[in-house]
Amino acid sequence: MFQRTEGATIRNFVFTGPLSLVVGHSSIGTLVGSAADTQISGVISTVPVTGNQNTGGIAGSITTNTSVSASAYSGRITSFGQALTVGGLVGYVGANSEISASWSSAFINAKFSDPLGLVGTIESTGVITESYWVTDTSGTSASAGGIGVSLADLQCRSQTNSTSDCVSAPLVNWESFVNSVGVSRSTN
Repeated sequence: MFQRTEGATIRNFVFTGPLSLVVGHSSIGTLVGSAADTQISGVISTVPVTGNQNTGGIAGSITTNTSVSASAYSGRITSFGQALTVGGLVGYVGANSEISASWSSAFINAKFSDPLGLVGTIESTGVITESYWVTDTSGTSASAGGIGVSLADLQCRSQTNSTSDCVSAPLVNWESFVNSVGVSRSTN
């Protein structure tokens, strides 16, 4: 949608559709290629993304005091470049930037390196809290940040009345959120 944002606030967008596709070379994401001093929240996408480096489901790169919160990506990411900057939610998390209460169930196909679950690269002052990637749909148990869980673990709040036997789900209204993005175990 945006090649670059700076000083923006972006809330409550949903990207989905069988004829949608985002393709580019560097800094590629469904919502934004590169975000600086930007606040992103409530963004959901299932749109396939193809790029080389700094490629992610929601944003290719977030830098300089950017935050992504309460957002999710459930699609397919293909990379033919430096896969260390490819992640299911965000490819590159820069200085003083943060991801919180978000998740990715992306299937990642990275040609020249191991795919990375939630984020590809994170700088030392970047922060990730209460954010997850689904290991059984992503095809990877590795990420530069976040917590890898199974889809069943991430959904457990909606399956039981108790969360004592499962990972703390990042979203209170999990069932309606999952239904709105159509999450499935399929990687096709």
